[in-house]
Amino acid sequence: PAAALYGSFAMGGVINIITVKPTKRFEGSTSASFGSNQDWKLRGVAAGRSADGPSAVYARVSGLYHSNGGYYLPPSNEWTSTTRRTFLEESTVSTKLGWDLSENANLEMQYIKDGQTEGEGSKIRASDGLTRGYNTDSWQARFKGDWEGWKSMINAYYVNINYYRTNEGVGLLPKPRTKIYDRFDADVDRKNYGIMSNLSRTFGPHTVTAGVDLTAGEMDGTDYYKTISYFATDAGKIWTVGPFIQDQIRLFNDKLIIVAGLRYDNAT
Repeated sequence: PAAALYGSFAMGGVINIITVKPTKRFEGSTSASFGSNQDWKLRGVAAGRSADGPSAVYARVSGLYHSNGGYYLPPSNEWTSTTRRTFLEESTVSTKLGWDLSENANLEMQYIKDGQTEGEGSKIRASDGLTRGYNTDSWQARFKGDWEGWKSMINAYYVNINYYRTNEGVGLLPKPRTKIYDRFDADVDRKNYGIMSNLSRTFGPHTVTAGVDLTAGEMDGTDYYKTISYFATDAGKIWTVGPFIQDQIRLFNDKLIIVAGLRYDNAT
């Protein structure tokens, strides 16, 4: 089970983002599209490897840019002076460098930069109005090997995510009945890093996998109030050690597969 390998609270795919490994000496493609709401998408990828055989160095670079002009959330008869179109802008750049040492051993490094900004359809004073978004930097290094029936994997990763949000609105004071402008900006930095390793082997219908997961997480968030002299912060750090074991049993020519796992996490 995924909970045995990654932990019951693991975010799916966060530390195991795998892009396609190049199989040709050189290959590449580009594409562009345009749709309703001024929706633009640009994609490109280039990849290659130094040799056609099992031992080679390879590389891959890909990118995506997406922009959407959005739409008005309320019907036209409910528009106000603060009503704006929603919008979306996002981009991703992924780079990979690897080395197939042999048919049974591979070393690979990967970096992904991803960002997104979303407008929520309202603007008073902030340059982009109500917005939220994130920027992510993700590094990963992985080794995989296979020797005489034993399979091993070591995966080291570092993920840095910055979340941000601009909040603004107009409130009403009861006495005297006057409108006041209110704004605060949220900024949160979150880091996840660690090492996961496992070893597996097949014994008849059983494929047994055992390993350990060492992870650390940090969070530092602040709400900055722009209309009053006040800010609020929240920060923390956690270390987790998680040994695990899993048994996958294949029966009746793989018509029945039973998976059982056990994991223990100690967090400090």
